[in-house]
Amino acid sequence: MVFRASLLMLTLFGSMAVAQGGSSFQKQIEKLTLQNIQRAICNPATQKKCAPATLNEFKAYPLSGAVSLQVYENAVRSAAAVSCNLDFVGLVYRPMMQRFRKSNQFSQRQIAYIGLQHGITMGTLEGSDGVQCNEAWKKSFGLN
Repeated sequence: MVFRASLLMLTLFGSMAVAQGGSSFQKQIEKLTLQNIQRAICNPATQKKCAPATLNEFKAYPLSGAVSLQVYENAVRSAAAVSCNLDFVGLVYRPMMQRFRKSNQFSQRQIAYIGLQHGITMGTLEGSDGVQCNEAWKKSFGLN
């Protein structure tokens, strides 16, 4: 319920709130990501899970506001793709993760944060009014 109210606030004030230091919704997503990072894979080669978040990570989230905003925007697109019965992994998630990996700006742990934050955000947004399949979303995915 808190997430739905925060989502409404974020929708009303736009994603600029996230870029300018974050919204209540974004902070809740970041906190959930920190609390669950040990469920993510930090070493894809060995499938080793990440260690729990450190105190320093709780003090300063390991992703910048700009990166967090990109992840949020991609999660919105992923939730919309699901509502249009499209392959969100192929259309949104995999290309996003490839861009972040290829940039060589992020550690494996930060990549894990990106993937987990996307999943938590997407799961929270699925079924929300703003991500229901409509002509605008279909057009954004190249459908008519």
